[in-house]
Amino acid sequence: MVVYENKGFETNNLFPNEDWTGKAKYIVKDSTELANKISAYAPSYDFVTDGNDTLIDIIPTEKPPEPTLTSVELREQAYETMLYRDEGVALIAWDNNSAITVDQANKKWLDYSAEGSTIANELSTLIVSAKAYIRELYQDE
Repeated sequence: MVVYENKGFETNNLFPNEDWTGKAKYIVKDSTELANKISAYAPSYDFVTDGNDTLIDIIPTEKPPEPTLTSVELREQAYETMLYRDEGVALIAWDNNSAITVDQANKKWLDYSAEGSTIANELSTLIVSAKAYIRELYQDE
């Protein structure tokens, strides 16, 4: 494992204990407890070295906060994953009332639309309603 000054790291199975980049601050043997710790906490840790500037441990520090998603990103995420409204009702009930996401409904709409089926119109109505619900939850800022 190559460990950089900025506390990032890389591994390379062809050169597990070498600085193949020429830019490493430290080399740590892959699959060791220290390597696993670096993988788990990077880049939120401080180096612990011995008197010869050899990396012997790390001290985890507070991880930076997760980035906040915008309303647009939250809506996109909901289109991909949301199956039910807050009331437990299917966001889009389809095929024996099973719940599907907006993205799944869009795919079905494409299939039916390409076939010229009137079912595409029914799906359009359901998609518009679902997207309106999601827009209510994640309004533009």
